[in-house]
Amino acid sequence: MITLPATKWHWRARTGALQLATLIPRNIAGGYRVLFTSSVFSLPELLALRPDLGAIPKKYLYFHENQLAYPLREGEEKTDYQYAYIQALSALAADVILFNSTYNMNSFYDRLPAFLTSGLPTPPSPRIPNAQRLVEELLRPKSRVLYFLVEPPPLERMLGGGVLQDAVLQQAERIKARRKEPLRILWNHRWDYDKNPTDFFRVIFDLAGVSVDEEFFNLGKSTMRPSIGDATNASSETEPRPLSPKRTSPNFQLTVIGRTTQDTPRIFHMAEPLLAVRGLIRTWGYLESREDYWKALADSDVVVSTANHEFFGVSVIEAVSVGCVPLLPQRLAYPELVKEPICLYRTLPQMKKQLKRWIGATDKLRVELANVLLASYQKEESGGRLWLKEETNWLKGLRLKYEDLIEEML
Repeated sequence: MITLPATKWHWRARTGALQLATLIPRNIAGGYRVLFTSSVFSLPELLALRPDLGAIPKKYLYFHENQLAYPLREGEEKTDYQYAYIQALSALAADVILFNSTYNMNSFYDRLPAFLTSGLPTPPSPRIPNAQRLVEELLRPKSRVLYFLVEPPPLERMLGGGVLQDAVLQQAERIKARRKEPLRILWNHRWDYDKNPTDFFRVIFDLAGVSVDEEFFNLGKSTMRPSIGDATNASSETEPRPLSPKRTSPNFQLTVIGRTTQDTPRIFHMAEPLLAVRGLIRTWGYLESREDYWKALADSDVVVSTANHEFFGVSVIEAVSVGCVPLLPQRLAYPELVKEPICLYRTLPQMKKQLKRWIGATDKLRVELANVLLASYQKEESGGRLWLKEETNWLKGLRLKYEDLIEEML
């Protein structure tokens, strides 16, 4: 596997082909049989720089996101043309195109015809192929959905060793053991504008009785870039802060984990002291180790999203895999993942109403959380309740789809 560092994706998209062309070994005995690539660089440029790779009979392109459906920042008026165009050309150059969700695939192809002809004279000169036919006749026939295979939680290691099923039973007992404790609400998404943290804190403030005006939320949408003049050191990490045992526990607690960057919305910095003074914060900030991250998820009850951008939902799948119930907006990729209608909301008042129900019935909820967790780790159909569809579960068929893909490649 040839990879580049997971930083500065804009540079990866524009220069990745040149870098990869120099890194991929040449003169391999027997040649390469398969090329499997991400959509975050130009596949046509790679094939032009390395003509030997063009002879590979199977070239796969995996879309984990698409630039045409990416929400704009405050003040932006249009999508940067070059990055979406790179993805369109890469799709044309590939033999097989895989998307991590139906929403990702449809949102790309539904927007592509208009995108390819935007800004061109009528009729376009020079003329380009009919964009709608290009999508329907060339791209869609070689496209299909393959859900992202999320890393399974290390429950055995987290809970002291043993086999997986014993660790799952132990985690279920841990959940039931906190039946009388306040509801634990989790936010484990990127601290960025497209995850719409402002709406999350609107509801949390309402539940907590924190009163602020609309200007607070408007300011919260701005970023932590030093040029704005914020006194906070935006490049530093916010240290996780455990709930003080001396403070009387409220009727819910928050775990809000993520990395602070210069593009982080101010709302995180502004909301923290208002929630901390009320004893609502269980953990806040960036967790250095992957194991600490998993433990924070395993100690939570409800994972909430208010995202305006989500092509799959890795953070949600992770939280559910250790026992959380998801509460997600009925948009983007979420509806195709969710099995239980109770896990979706259309409006913020509906989100607040469901959280209030769970806050008032933690005993009953945690018994249900434990039962769903046990059912999700049973390889055979148990008839038990599941929050998410079986197609997303690595134990219930998704892994087999990947095994089929590998067999197809070989």
